[in-house]
Amino acid sequence: MSNLYAAPAADMASPLANNQTYMPKMFELNGRIGRVRYLVYATVISIVMMGLVGVAFGLLAKAASLMMIGILALIVWIPMVVILFFVLRRRLHDMGKSGWFALLQFVPLVNLGFILWVLFGRGNEGSNQYGLAPAPNTRPLVIAAWLIPLAIAAATPSYLKFEKEMTNKMMGTGATDAMQQDADAGAVPSEQVEGAGNDAATDAAAPAAPAEPKPAN
Repeated sequence: MSNLYAAPAADMASPLANNQTYMPKMFELNGRIGRVRYLVYATVISIVMMGLVGVAFGLLAKAASLMMIGILALIVWIPMVVILFFVLRRRLHDMGKSGWFALLQFVPLVNLGFILWVLFGRGNEGSNQYGLAPAPNTRPLVIAAWLIPLAIAAATPSYLKFEKEMTNKMMGTGATDAMQQDADAGAVPSEQVEGAGNDAATDAAAPAAPAEPKPAN
C-alpha cells in the first residue's frame, strides 16, 4: 500500500515543472522566441547584412567584374540565410513545431501563408518540448516592432532606386546612358530641321526678280 504522506516523486525543482521563463538573445542557436522578437531579430539581421552588401557593391562596382560581384553577393547571402534560418527555427519551436517547417519558406505561394503564420501565430503558453517560454517583451522591443513596418514602407522607394543604380552599374548600362545623353544633347532638334527645310522650300518657290533692262547705246 502506497504511503499517502510520501513526498511526490516528480522533481518539483525542475525548471520545466514550473512556469519559469528565460531571456532570449539575438544570436543563439536554441531556445524559443515569440512573434515580436522574431520580427525584430530577423529585421535587424537583414538590415545589417544588406548594408554590408550595399557598401561592398558601392566600393567594387567600378573596379570589380560582374563575376566577382556575383561571388561576393553569394558569400554574403549564404551566411545571412543560415542565420535567419536559425532565427525562424526558434520561432517555430515557440509554437511547438519542428524546425524543418522552415523549409516551407522556399516553396512558391506556400511561403506567403507560411510567413503570415509565423508572424501572427501564437506560441505555446509555458514550457514545451523545446524549452522554457521566452520572457515577456520589453518596451523597446514592442516599439521597434511597431516602427519596423513604417520604416520599411518609407525606405522602399530609396531601396528600389539604389537597386536599380546598382543593377545598371553591374550590367554596364551607365556608360551607355551617358553616351545616349551626349548624343541627344548634340543632335539638332527636329523643329529646327523642319524649320530650315521650310525656309529652303519657300526660297525655292519664290519667283525670281525680273532683270533690269540694259540702257540702249
